[in-house]
Amino acid sequence: MIFDTVFYTTKSYDTLSIKRLQYYISDIKITGDYTAFIDSTFFIDPKKNKNTFTVQGISFGRIFSIEFLIGIRSAKNYTGALPNTTENINMAWPDAMGGGYHFLKMEGHYKKESVLQGYAFHIGTSIIQIPVQIPCSIRLDNFDKTINLEMKLEEWFTNPYTYNLSDKNTSTMGSDSLMNILAQNAQTVFTVIQ
Repeated sequence: MIFDTVFYTTKSYDTLSIKRLQYYISDIKITGDYTAFIDSTFFIDPKKNKNTFTVQGISFGRIFSIEFLIGIRSAKNYTGALPNTTENINMAWPDAMGGGYHFLKMEGHYKKESVLQGYAFHIGTSIIQIPVQIPCSIRLDNFDKTINLEMKLEEWFTNPYTYNLSDKNTSTMGSDSLMNILAQNAQTVFTVIQ
Protein backbone atom coordinates (compact mmCIF):
# COMPACT_ATOMS: atom_id res chain seq x y z
CA MET A 1 0.00 0.00 0.00
CA ILE A 2 1.06 3.54 -0.65
CA PHE A 3 0.29 5.78 2.32
CA ASP A 4 -0.06 9.55 2.73
CA THR A 5 -0.02 10.27 -1.00
CA VAL A 6 -3.00 10.98 -3.27
CA PHE A 7 -2.47 7.92 -5.45
CA TYR A 8 -5.65 5.83 -5.78
CA THR A 9 -8.46 6.49 -8.24
CA THR A 10 -11.95 5.05 -7.75
CA LYS A 11 -14.56 4.07 -10.33
CA SER A 12 -16.25 7.43 -9.78
CA TYR A 13 -12.92 9.16 -10.44
CA ASP A 14 -12.32 10.25 -6.86
CA THR A 15 -8.57 10.46 -6.28
CA LEU A 16 -7.60 9.69 -2.72
CA SER A 17 -4.93 8.88 -0.20
CA ILE A 18 -4.76 6.44 2.68
CA LYS A 19 -3.53 7.79 5.98
CA ARG A 20 -4.73 4.93 8.18
CA LEU A 21 -5.87 1.40 7.42
CA GLN A 22 -6.50 -0.88 10.41
CA TYR A 23 -8.83 -3.85 10.67
CA TYR A 24 -9.41 -7.23 12.25
CA ILE A 25 -9.55 -10.59 10.50
CA SER A 26 -11.17 -13.40 12.46
CA ASP A 27 -12.91 -16.77 12.17
CA ILE A 28 -10.79 -18.08 9.31
CA LYS A 29 -12.19 -21.16 7.59
CA ILE A 30 -10.10 -23.05 5.04
CA THR A 31 -11.92 -25.55 2.84
CA GLY A 32 -10.38 -28.08 0.49
CA ASP A 33 -9.36 -31.68 0.91
CA TYR A 34 -10.10 -30.92 4.58
CA THR A 35 -11.78 -28.14 6.52
CA ALA A 36 -9.90 -26.11 9.11
CA PHE A 37 -11.32 -23.39 11.33
CA ILE A 38 -9.05 -20.92 13.11
CA ASP A 39 -10.85 -19.32 16.05
CA SER A 40 -8.52 -16.34 16.43
CA THR A 41 -8.64 -12.60 15.90
CA PHE A 42 -5.78 -10.89 14.07
CA PHE A 43 -5.18 -7.12 14.11
CA ILE A 44 -3.87 -5.86 10.76
CA ASP A 45 -2.08 -2.53 10.25
CA PRO A 46 -0.10 -2.51 6.97
CA LYS A 47 1.48 0.84 7.82
CA LYS A 48 3.26 -0.79 10.75
CA ASN A 49 4.11 -3.96 8.83
CA LYS A 50 1.71 -6.00 10.95
CA ASN A 51 0.18 -7.56 7.91
CA THR A 52 1.26 -11.15 8.39
CA PHE A 53 0.16 -13.85 10.75
CA THR A 54 0.83 -17.54 11.15
CA VAL A 55 -1.84 -20.21 11.23
CA GLN A 56 -0.79 -23.51 12.79
CA GLY A 57 -2.23 -26.96 12.28
CA ILE A 58 -3.07 -26.76 8.57
CA SER A 59 -2.44 -30.05 6.76
CA PHE A 60 -1.06 -30.36 3.27
CA GLY A 61 -3.44 -30.83 0.39
CA ARG A 62 -5.64 -28.69 -1.86
CA ILE A 63 -7.48 -25.56 -0.76
CA PHE A 64 -10.55 -24.41 -2.68
CA SER A 65 -11.85 -21.61 -0.48
CA ILE A 66 -10.70 -19.21 2.23
CA GLU A 67 -13.36 -17.55 4.36
CA PHE A 68 -13.06 -15.05 7.19
CA LEU A 69 -14.69 -12.07 8.80
CA ILE A 70 -13.39 -8.56 8.48
CA GLY A 71 -14.12 -7.68 12.08
CA ILE A 72 -15.20 -9.77 15.03
CA ARG A 73 -18.19 -12.06 15.36
CA SER A 74 -21.03 -10.93 17.61
CA ALA A 75 -20.25 -13.31 20.49
CA LYS A 76 -16.77 -11.76 20.86
CA ASN A 77 -17.59 -8.17 19.93
CA TYR A 78 -18.10 -6.54 23.32
CA THR A 79 -16.05 -4.04 25.27
CA GLY A 80 -13.08 -5.69 26.97
CA ALA A 81 -13.31 -8.99 25.07
CA LEU A 82 -9.87 -8.57 23.49
CA PRO A 83 -6.58 -8.19 25.41
CA ASN A 84 -5.81 -4.68 26.66
CA THR A 85 -3.21 -3.82 24.01
CA THR A 86 -2.77 -0.32 22.61
CA GLU A 87 -4.10 -1.50 19.24
CA ASN A 88 -7.26 -3.01 20.73
CA ILE A 89 -7.90 0.00 22.97
CA ASN A 90 -7.56 2.31 19.95
CA MET A 91 -10.03 0.16 18.02
CA ALA A 92 -12.73 0.38 20.72
CA TRP A 93 -16.21 1.24 19.47
CA PRO A 94 -17.89 3.79 21.80
CA ASP A 95 -20.01 2.19 24.53
CA ALA A 96 -22.73 4.77 23.83
CA MET A 97 -22.98 3.28 20.32
CA GLY A 98 -23.09 -0.35 21.49
CA GLY A 99 -19.49 -1.01 22.55
CA GLY A 100 -17.18 -3.64 21.16
CA TYR A 101 -14.60 -2.82 18.52
CA HIS A 102 -14.18 -1.14 15.18
CA PHE A 103 -14.00 -3.77 12.47
CA LEU A 104 -12.19 -1.40 10.13
CA LYS A 105 -10.73 2.11 10.15
CA MET A 106 -9.81 3.56 6.78
CA GLU A 107 -9.00 7.26 6.75
CA GLY A 108 -7.36 9.68 4.38
CA HIS A 109 -7.99 12.53 1.98
CA TYR A 110 -9.55 12.92 -1.44
CA LYS A 111 -9.47 15.70 -3.98
CA LYS A 112 -12.64 17.68 -4.49
CA GLU A 113 -12.21 20.45 -7.04
CA SER A 114 -8.43 20.35 -6.48
CA VAL A 115 -8.88 20.81 -2.71
CA LEU A 116 -8.02 18.03 -0.26
CA GLN A 117 -10.95 16.94 1.91
CA GLY A 118 -10.91 14.31 4.65
CA TYR A 119 -12.82 11.03 4.79
CA ALA A 120 -13.16 8.44 7.55
CA PHE A 121 -14.62 4.98 6.92
CA HIS A 122 -15.26 3.38 10.30
CA ILE A 123 -17.17 0.11 10.38
CA GLY A 124 -18.29 -1.61 13.56
CA THR A 125 -21.31 -2.91 15.48
CA SER A 126 -22.33 -6.54 15.33
CA ILE A 127 -25.20 -5.96 12.90
CA ILE A 128 -22.69 -5.06 10.18
CA GLN A 129 -20.92 -8.39 9.80
CA ILE A 130 -18.44 -8.56 6.90
CA PRO A 131 -18.03 -12.19 5.80
CA VAL A 132 -15.56 -12.69 2.95
CA GLN A 133 -15.25 -15.83 0.82
CA ILE A 134 -12.39 -16.16 -1.64
CA PRO A 135 -12.48 -19.06 -4.10
CA CYS A 136 -8.98 -20.28 -4.91
CA SER A 137 -6.92 -23.22 -6.09
CA ILE A 138 -3.89 -23.73 -3.86
CA ARG A 139 -1.90 -26.85 -3.17
CA LEU A 140 -0.08 -27.01 0.16
CA ASP A 141 2.85 -29.34 0.46
CA ASN A 142 4.42 -30.63 3.66
CA PHE A 143 6.71 -27.58 3.87
CA ASP A 144 5.83 -24.10 5.08
CA LYS A 145 3.43 -22.43 2.69
CA THR A 146 2.62 -18.75 2.50
CA ILE A 147 -0.75 -17.63 1.20
CA ASN A 148 -0.78 -13.99 0.17
CA LEU A 149 -3.96 -11.98 0.25
CA GLU A 150 -4.06 -8.72 -1.66
CA MET A 151 -6.47 -5.94 -0.73
CA LYS A 152 -7.71 -4.11 -3.79
CA LEU A 153 -8.38 -0.77 -2.19
CA GLU A 154 -10.50 0.56 -5.04
CA GLU A 155 -13.06 -2.22 -4.48
CA TRP A 156 -14.22 -0.56 -1.24
CA PHE A 157 -15.66 2.14 -3.52
CA THR A 158 -16.82 0.04 -6.44
CA ASN A 159 -18.62 -3.27 -6.28
CA PRO A 160 -21.59 -3.73 -6.13
CA TYR A 161 -22.16 -0.09 -5.10
CA THR A 162 -20.28 2.92 -6.38
CA TYR A 163 -19.31 5.03 -3.38
CA ASN A 164 -18.66 8.56 -4.63
CA LEU A 165 -16.98 10.59 -1.90
CA SER A 166 -18.22 13.84 -3.43
CA ASP A 167 -21.87 12.71 -3.24
CA LYS A 168 -21.97 10.63 -0.05
CA ASN A 169 -21.16 11.37 3.54
CA THR A 170 -17.41 11.06 4.03
CA SER A 171 -17.83 9.78 7.60
CA THR A 172 -19.57 6.43 8.03
CA MET A 173 -19.46 5.97 11.81
CA GLY A 174 -22.96 5.75 13.22
CA SER A 175 -24.60 5.30 9.80
CA ASP A 176 -25.79 1.72 9.39
CA SER A 177 -26.73 2.34 5.74
CA LEU A 178 -23.26 3.66 4.76
CA MET A 179 -21.46 0.96 6.76
CA ASN A 180 -23.69 -1.61 5.05
CA ILE A 181 -22.69 -0.34 1.58
CA LEU A 182 -19.02 -0.72 2.46
CA ALA A 183 -19.62 -4.15 4.02
CA GLN A 184 -21.22 -5.36 0.78
CA ASN A 185 -18.41 -3.86 -1.31
CA ALA A 186 -15.92 -5.73 0.90
CA GLN A 187 -16.90 -9.04 -0.76
CA THR A 188 -14.51 -8.33 -3.65
CA VAL A 189 -11.77 -6.47 -1.77
CA PHE A 190 -9.47 -9.46 -1.18
CA THR A 191 -7.92 -11.82 -3.71
CA VAL A 192 -5.37 -14.60 -3.33
CA ILE A 193 -1.98 -13.95 -4.93
CA GLN A 194 -0.05 -17.08 -5.96
